[in-house]
Amino acid sequence: MAANFEGPALEYAPPTNLTLPQFMLDVSHPLRPVRFTNNPWFIDDPTGLEVNFEETRSRVYGLANALAGKFKVGEDDVVCTFTPNDVDYPITMWVIYRLEPLLATSSTKIPQRIQRRGKASYSFHRYILNIAITLY
Repeated sequence: MAANFEGPALEYAPPTNLTLPQFMLDVSHPLRPVRFTNNPWFIDDPTGLEVNFEETRSRVYGLANALAGKFKVGEDDVVCTFTPNDVDYPITMWVIYRLEPLLATSSTKIPQRIQRRGKASYSFHRYILNIAITLY
């Protein structure tokens, strides 16, 4: 049986015309967390590397510009990601949401979907590159 969870009513309505990266990185809104420069947004568990707001925003914009400029990734293209859950995972996802391609996460059904769409871009983490190569 599913449980219902209820909390107090929100004072402000969440915006419905923004993507998650737009909401978190670009606009001010009463429901968005306050951005303090020295507070880490992500911490890499093995290395202790802290990634703050400025670095997160810089990484998202840099990777989005590179994918759009060099590889012409955009709306209706397919992007397939193979990445573990580390500090680069949310950045990669936010880049994909910003460019608005179709997102394909790793699965054995992906090659057929990508072949039907034509052009595709891949994002591989170095630790699982060999696995991705065997699937594709």
